Amino acid sequence: MRSGAQLSQADMQQSIVAGMIARETSRIALEKARNADLKQFAQFEVDEQTSLSEVLTSMMETAATAATGSTASGRSDAAAPHAGMATQMDAKAQEMMQNSTKRRARNSTANT
Repeated sequence: MRSGAQLSQADMQQSIVAGMIARETSRIALEKARNADLKQFAQFEVDEQTSLSEVLTSMMETAATAATGSTASGRSDAAAPHAGMATQMDAKAQEMMQNSTKRRARNSTANT
């Protein structure tokens, strides 16, 4: 698999769609399962896929902004430096993943 900086928009979109399917099937399992371990794993999968979707969506938005040269205000700023964009995306992805890990830990503790 390629690194986040090398993923194309299509790759990211495909991963988001696959993650949505995994998340929804896990939600069904969470609702219907009677086994506590299975429910715990289903919750883990829901949380994991939600976090991955957030990270990929953020990366797509950042890449689209960089590709069009638009800033948050919508104006084109061709001279804006984009060299630190990958580092910023990595930091944001790490933060989202850490938040996901904390959320899973809280859910795990609550389920035990």
